[in-house]
Amino acid sequence: RDERVERSVTRMMTIIDLARNIRERHSKALKTPLKEMVVVHPDSEFLEDITGKLKEYVMEEMNVKTVTPCNDPMKYASLRAEPNFSVLGKRLGKDMGKVSNEVKKMTQEQILAFEQSGEISFLGHCLTLDDIKVVRQFKRPVDVSEKEIDAAGDGDVLVILDLRADQSLIEAGVAREVVNRIQKLRKTAQLEPTDLIDVYYESVDNSNTLEEILQSQDQYIRDVLGNSLVPKAAATSDM
Repeated sequence: RDERVERSVTRMMTIIDLARNIRERHSKALKTPLKEMVVVHPDSEFLEDITGKLKEYVMEEMNVKTVTPCNDPMKYASLRAEPNFSVLGKRLGKDMGKVSNEVKKMTQEQILAFEQSGEISFLGHCLTLDDIKVVRQFKRPVDVSEKEIDAAGDGDVLVILDLRADQSLIEAGVAREVVNRIQKLRKTAQLEPTDLIDVYYESVDNSNTLEEILQSQDQYIRDVLGNSLVPKAAATSDM
């Protein structure tokens, strides 16, 4: 049981690193919320952990709305087999070239069967999982560009991020940021959590964008703060 937890946590950290790499590659800051992260791995127990005990941490750490598990490696990736030359070189000797060619010619079905059984034979040589590296290459959906959906993998786990802008997520992110700043002001003012306050705001760019966002997120703001936020102009006119 402890080994499973340790293995899942290690893979989770790998997932976070891979997702960060995708964000950095596309200049998507962590403060920009993303709609979905897909985690592709054949281990159902690991996927259960990622979408169960570890889900909230992954979602918060990578600022994604949903984490979707996928245990079908062929849905989002194609497989390629590569011989581990450092391991096989001395062992196979003059057969290395021929065996290497056979490994590289392995079909998707052969690779999947090899991953299941853990061994395969070529020219009388039995090769194991240590002898062959299975590389998962992202298979992007048709009519979708790299800027919209991209992936990163380490040969074991494949992480896919939906990079497309989602207005509802952006608005929710703005509302959370506003609420966080108000909560910090409450703390500075040494207010009790039960103290109701009136909050007035003013947009510095003279547009209605902030007001529209705060209105659309009013229920969330009221749930957290107990009150709606009031535009400064409206407050002034009431005085």
